[in-house]
Amino acid sequence: IEATPKEVEQLQGLFEEKEDAEDKAFRRAPIPSIPYHNDQENDAVDYYLKDIYRMIYNLGTEDTKKHIERMEILQ
Repeated sequence: IEATPKEVEQLQGLFEEKEDAEDKAFRRAPIPSIPYHNDQENDAVDYYLKDIYRMIYNLGTEDTKKHIERMEILQ
């Protein structure tokens, strides 16, 4: 990617938010009565992960953008 120090800081913040969401999802994981698709903690992890990929895409080189497009994660 090509990013300013401020953009790197924003990206780091997204990674920290995703990590917090993963911690909450991990604590909830042993409860079998909540299916994955109805789990707000997992939704939060997915949300931050997509935001991370979106920011990397926006800051990325052409190769980075092509790779993320092939992943189809932002669709």
